[in-house]
Amino acid sequence: MEGLKNKTIWDDGATEITIIVGLSKKRILESDELKWNKEDGQDGRRYLTLGEIANQINEIELGNFRKRGFDERTLTGYRPFITIIEEIGLSGRIYQYGNYGPEWVLHGTTKGYA
Repeated sequence: MEGLKNKTIWDDGATEITIIVGLSKKRILESDELKWNKEDGQDGRRYLTLGEIANQINEIELGNFRKRGFDERTLTGYRPFITIIEEIGLSGRIYQYGNYGPEWVLHGTTKGYA
């Protein structure tokens, strides 16, 4: 499902977005940690593609490892494990990145809030 990297995620107030980073030590990423694109027009809704989210989180996580003194050689090829839960009242989608290589997969759908 390589095409999912271009899927747009909206941070518009109507959609609940939960971004979880990590496997054994999970953390919820605050949406303000990402640099969102703004839609032109009056509303100025924020959005990112799944590919942009993966790239930004990868840089955030690599920066955190560097601050803790990890050797650059051990970080070669690193990719984070990311779960995104996108919920809109009556439906939702769960996307995952990093479990099957550097690509996004649609892990599941929900009926209502997960």
